[in-house]
Amino acid sequence: MMSRFLRYLLTAFIIFGVLIFGIGFGVLAAAFHNLPNVSLLNHYHSYLATDIYDSKGGLIGEVYTQDRQPLTWDEVPANLKHALVATEDSRFYYHHGIDFVGIARAALVDLIKMRPVEGASTLTQQLVRNLFLTPQVSLIRKIKEALLAIEIERHFSKDEILLMYLNQVYFGEGAYGAQAAAQTYFGKNCKDLDLAQCALIAGLPQAPSLYDPLVNFKYGKRRQKEVLGRMVAQGYITQKQAYQAYHESLNMVSQKQAQDTLKYPYFTTYVIHKLLEKFPARLVYQGGLQVYTTLNPREQKIAQTDLRKVIQYGEKTGLRVSQGALVAVQPQTGYITAMVGGYRYDKQDQFNRAWQARRQPGSAFKIFDYTTALDNGFKPGSIILDEPICYPGSEPGKLWCPQEWDGKFWGPITVEQGYAWSRNTATVRMVSTFGIQKVIGFAHKMGIRGHLSPYLPTALGASSVSPLDMADVLATLDNQGIHVDLTSIRYIKDRNGNIIYNRRNPVRTAVVPLKVADGMISIMQDQMIQGTGTGLQIGRPACGKTGTSSDFKDAWFVGFTPQLACVVWTGNDNDSSMGYGAWGDFLSGKIWHDFMVQALKGKPVESFPVPPYPLNQGAAAAASSKSNPSKLPKQKAAPHSSLPQTQKQ
Repeated sequence: MMSRFLRYLLTAFIIFGVLIFGIGFGVLAAAFHNLPNVSLLNHYHSYLATDIYDSKGGLIGEVYTQDRQPLTWDEVPANLKHALVATEDSRFYYHHGIDFVGIARAALVDLIKMRPVEGASTLTQQLVRNLFLTPQVSLIRKIKEALLAIEIERHFSKDEILLMYLNQVYFGEGAYGAQAAAQTYFGKNCKDLDLAQCALIAGLPQAPSLYDPLVNFKYGKRRQKEVLGRMVAQGYITQKQAYQAYHESLNMVSQKQAQDTLKYPYFTTYVIHKLLEKFPARLVYQGGLQVYTTLNPREQKIAQTDLRKVIQYGEKTGLRVSQGALVAVQPQTGYITAMVGGYRYDKQDQFNRAWQARRQPGSAFKIFDYTTALDNGFKPGSIILDEPICYPGSEPGKLWCPQEWDGKFWGPITVEQGYAWSRNTATVRMVSTFGIQKVIGFAHKMGIRGHLSPYLPTALGASSVSPLDMADVLATLDNQGIHVDLTSIRYIKDRNGNIIYNRRNPVRTAVVPLKVADGMISIMQDQMIQGTGTGLQIGRPACGKTGTSSDFKDAWFVGFTPQLACVVWTGNDNDSSMGYGAWGDFLSGKIWHDFMVQALKGKPVESFPVPPYPLNQGAAAAASSKSNPSKLPKQKAAPHSSLPQTQKQ
């Protein structure tokens, strides 16, 4: 006889099995519900424009696409077919819609790397996802994707599926299908594309806005190289052919397929980029969306005018400056209220430096140094030493010795003074006590994306950041350490008026302790009163920081009031020097000052919250300056160059 324990165990297994079966059946039933008819693949049409509005309800953009231009199989070059298969789905002709071998390989690579590295979607699944499903990741959507991929493979041959992919998929710049892409990027018919051009186009579907060669040629070429490498690996071409194709002149043209009316193109193209991250391209360009953005049209006009005017002024004074960027943010909501990505937006220059450029911030990076210091026990009045010191360099036997912008060393100073007067040696000494990795950790939590070099020179700005990320950081401090993701979109309605995206109630995350944030606000205000930002006061409480990279290649001013945060960068796209005197408070500081004064005109003067606890500021500073008043400048000194060229690592 079966023991009572075994009966209980068997009963539990049966109940568990029934439960799993029920859940599985329910999931499959939900996935099967309302599956689209795959026979419509060859006849998919939808042509409603997407309208983009500013925060006041004014229409600032309209985007739509022209009709597709379908190709026959014989009109597609073999190189384009091979490039797509090699890049997107090397086992395309061996699976039945789902590549289990590819899934296993991708899982193994992800396991080895301990992070998502490889995808395993087949061309058929991509076709399904782009045309029938939303990009929202869920179990139901994944199952639907798999079921539809299998169904398509049952109804169509491999060549028919590949041709549908080529005729339906989005290739960027409003170009649907390979024929439109060939005309958009090269001004020729698809059948006339050579190997180099086929490789470039084949690399676009994975991330059209990122690899768009008309916007960022460097990224486009990098992707082309990857495609050529995969074609070599799959045996479609030789290494010599790949080398020749990569170094061939592409003879690109710009014949944009998407029709658009963009009143503020730097901002609206960024909005389109974010839309394409959230929704399929066909929905963005043909789905009749109504996009309500965060743009303040008054602030945007002021920003555009001030940036151009000051750059022209810089050129007249003899500086070699050609570009700039500005991002303004409402700290409490994370709303981007103004964005200017360059001196002028036209067909030859659509690169948006506000979010696409990564530049060295110079001493503006000290915001992270001093935030980390306050979190590690330093106070605004703590004493730090401003005296010569050297550290091991990146090369064996070489030393890195931070220098000062004024060529002097002030001896013992306070943390508050170190920030206000942007003292390099004192800052590096302070950071070395708790380590640059902690600084980098705070930078990432506060809003910086991308790699930061894990070496001490990063404390003085020897890593690159974007103006948009720096605006994210300012908003975090302005919110007393509460981070809110920046956004350019408040909400979106579909063609039927239903809200399909809503960002009006953002997630708020505490990333900087309140006392630390209050301490930083205090010393950043001091920088505007008696530091390098003295000449940029705007008649109301404000926090700020100047930044100048080596050889005057980059100049920054970043600052905020309780109502508005603003980041400004000036420089040159080719990373050339603007010339001596292009300090952070000169051009960038002037743009920031003029923008903030005009943008806040008519708004009530607000003060930063007064902490109900002592910050230990002022007492030690006063004692230090009284004991040796020669340490502090008698008048406003020139801003700093945080990292001389000879010291970069």
